Amino acid sequence: MFLFLRFAKGSVLFQRNSEIHCSNPNGTWRQQNIGIAFLWILKFFEIPTIQTVPKNVSSPNIVIQVRDELRKETLQLARENLEKEQRILELRNQCTIIRTSELAAAQDQLTDLERQKDDIMRSYSPAALLDKLQTSMAKLDEESEELHQKFLEKDIDLATFVQKYKKLRTAYHKQALLHLAGQTSLR
Repeated sequence: MFLFLRFAKGSVLFQRNSEIHCSNPNGTWRQQNIGIAFLWILKFFEIPTIQTVPKNVSSPNIVIQVRDELRKETLQLARENLEKEQRILELRNQCTIIRTSELAAAQDQLTDLERQKDDIMRSYSPAALLDKLQTSMAKLDEESEELHQKFLEKDIDLATFVQKYKKLRTAYHKQALLHLAGQTSLR
């Protein structure tokens, strides 16, 4: 079984038989035992080491004392991490709730805006505009026919009839030309 670690400054290959092969940036590999290789890794990759134990330790009590201090510090850090874990979970849940509620509101707003856009696009579609022109033309034609009937029944004089009739028919024919142009462009 192998474990291969690649770092910016080199690579380390751990083997099951407790041998370590280390390479430096030049690509040269060296076989080392675990103790030497571990110190080499710490030095080569600039990992800080514990400097509290002097090199010439005459008493194992100092080593035991340092080990106990390290164990206490580690336990204290672990307790602090566990205390923070509940708060982290609460904050994650709050973030999830906020994201979900904001997303739902934004999606509702997007749906409303898309519906409004579709309504506007339908009302200004070429077919809808041609229908509006057709309706307006029919209304103008009807008004001009009513005016013509009033003139025939002698309800209005000739000058008024000519002025109003000319205006209505001009508007009708302008819209008829627009309608015809619109139909032609859609084909």
